[in-house]
Amino acid sequence: MKKEVRQADIANALGVSIVTVSKALSGKSGVGPDLREKILEKAEEIGYTPPRPAAQNQSAGLNLALIHHEKFVEQNISFYSKLTQQLMVHAQKEGNFILSEVIPRNIEKDPALPRLISEGKADGLIILGNFSTNYLRFLSEHMSVPYVLLDSYGRGIGSDAIISDGYYGAYTMTNYLFGLGHTKIAYVGTPLSTGSITDRLFGYEKALAEHGQARRTDYIIEDRGADGIIYSADLLRLPSDMPTAFFCNCDTTASVLIRRLQSEGYRVPGDISVVGFDNFLAPGACDIAITSYEVDLDRMAKCAVNLISRKVRGVYYRKGLYIMEGHIVIRDSACSLN
Repeated sequence: MKKEVRQADIANALGVSIVTVSKALSGKSGVGPDLREKILEKAEEIGYTPPRPAAQNQSAGLNLALIHHEKFVEQNISFYSKLTQQLMVHAQKEGNFILSEVIPRNIEKDPALPRLISEGKADGLIILGNFSTNYLRFLSEHMSVPYVLLDSYGRGIGSDAIISDGYYGAYTMTNYLFGLGHTKIAYVGTPLSTGSITDRLFGYEKALAEHGQARRTDYIIEDRGADGIIYSADLLRLPSDMPTAFFCNCDTTASVLIRRLQSEGYRVPGDISVVGFDNFLAPGACDIAITSYEVDLDRMAKCAVNLISRKVRGVYYRKGLYIMEGHIVIRDSACSLN
């Protein structure tokens, strides 16, 4: 069977970058005329076949690349596993295909295009989860295919993005705790570690302000380090003046907090109430059903597939940020003080 010729083969043969080859073959600026001619000649010589122009064939199925960060695989975050499944379902309904790739940590420090893009295997790209601003900027400057962000939004790159309503959802969850009679409410989530965690912090603070409660720095509790990996239960810092309730930025953090509280002798929810966000938790992660804000994963996935398909095909779409509302799901981890 004849080996498929890739853009990387042309780049290796000429001693240039894959980005340069991609720009030359697609007619983009940034490549001198002499080098462009050499690239085109080498492509013809070794039998390179460019990917089909899906945007010109409205009935053809699309190959959609999906990338996510290695750290999310390391943590076995089931939330993204479920979201990926929903993406695949909606892509298949439209006759499209999802091709998944994990981006290793070192790529953010020494940026390179995902292989699915550099090798011309995808018509469009869905970027799932949080990446550094520098890496997103690199992608926006070097990619030859359209892309959208899912469950994050890029600062300063002007991209189309789909996110859950973290701000209003956090506001809803904090108000729920106030409604149960709690006034000493802490937030668990490392500020600025991701856009969604920061949005949820602001929603929490809006609810505090409306109830006349001042922001307490000892009630903002970090749940992960600079690597983005959630702390184990023994590393969570508890304030000396304990709150009666905690709002956690995600259900995984809520489950870790509950284990820490139980190890300290507290009953949840008898002594302290805990609520989370996402309404998604790996089986067996917690022995208490967590009250949470459910994110509409199906709607987010459907929107992402529809949006990238329209961008690839050149069909009109509304540009900008899409915010997907969710709703509270009441379970067993919080109770009234009244």
